[in-house]
Amino acid sequence: MNSVPDRYRFNGLYAIGTIFMILNIIVFLANCICMTLRAVHWPKEFRKSFVTPGESIFIPASVLSFATILITASQYGCRQGKTGPWFLRTMIIFYWIYLVVAVCFSAGIYLMYWSRETFSLKSMTPQWIFPAYPLLLVGPYAGFIANPAIGTQDAMARDIIIGGVMAQGVGFMLSVMAYASYLYRLMTQRLPPEAARPSMFISVGPSGFTVTALINMGQWLPQVIGPDFMGPGNGEFAGRVSQILANWAGIWLWGLALWFFITSVGAHYPVLIGNRFDIAPSFFALVFPNSALCTATFAVAQALDNNHVIAIAGCVMTILLVAVWILVVAFIIRGFVRSKLLLPPPVADSDDSD
Repeated sequence: MNSVPDRYRFNGLYAIGTIFMILNIIVFLANCICMTLRAVHWPKEFRKSFVTPGESIFIPASVLSFATILITASQYGCRQGKTGPWFLRTMIIFYWIYLVVAVCFSAGIYLMYWSRETFSLKSMTPQWIFPAYPLLLVGPYAGFIANPAIGTQDAMARDIIIGGVMAQGVGFMLSVMAYASYLYRLMTQRLPPEAARPSMFISVGPSGFTVTALINMGQWLPQVIGPDFMGPGNGEFAGRVSQILANWAGIWLWGLALWFFITSVGAHYPVLIGNRFDIAPSFFALVFPNSALCTATFAVAQALDNNHVIAIAGCVMTILLVAVWILVVAFIIRGFVRSKLLLPPPVADSDDSD
């Protein structure tokens, strides 16, 4: 909500965003408690979730949840007059910690798959991109804290942006290579099963988050580099060229995110008509990757001199995303009440099997 341009904000939006930031922390802690209870009561099932491909591929969600908490805290806490300088320093420290964790976590998950599992293109879904997702939030995080860091220590903001570009590039390139397998799978095996079809929206996230990262980091770079950046006397020129390149690259990738979003929506038409939705781990992909498209749309509008048409489109997307989020929460509650979440599959009674 903090990405909405000032022109389209209303009184109370900041308060609503703050409430959801706190709610995000509460839900994160609640999930930690639930997973802990699951580990205590069903330790074998909990350990199995780390090696079962259908579950272990969602382990990066824990890192992503922590990243969203840090990003929203930076958005709402680093504003002028909201907190003291100590909060910005804390967020910068967490930024470097998160960057290291994201790199290690992403590499570790992929190494675990490569050493233990054999996958076929027939079973390929965009979920294969998920281990790269922690890297895809480093750039947006850098873009949000680089602005408050300007004026405090320009070299610090510059290093934050350089680290963000590096990590974002790794995450996006890993996603691009997975995109190739994903498109080949669709061409040879048709659409994924209906239960796994919401995971198609995961393909929206890599380009969407990269758009936000590049444009946000690019607009601050000219203000934090020295006169001799990338060569004697090249600082000002390098800063302006970098900002322009970041904007054009963001617009280019925004189109890619829109294309994947359109194809993912179209793939759900038969499911919606048949009303065959049921709660599944892939269900969560209906919200989080699409939030990247919303923030990317606002970033593109800003890059194009605050284009009103694109900004309004971003507002419409945000409203629809909130509606989908409410629907997903309702399905989660229903799945929890019906014991379809967190619990292991029921074991057949031995007496019934006789």
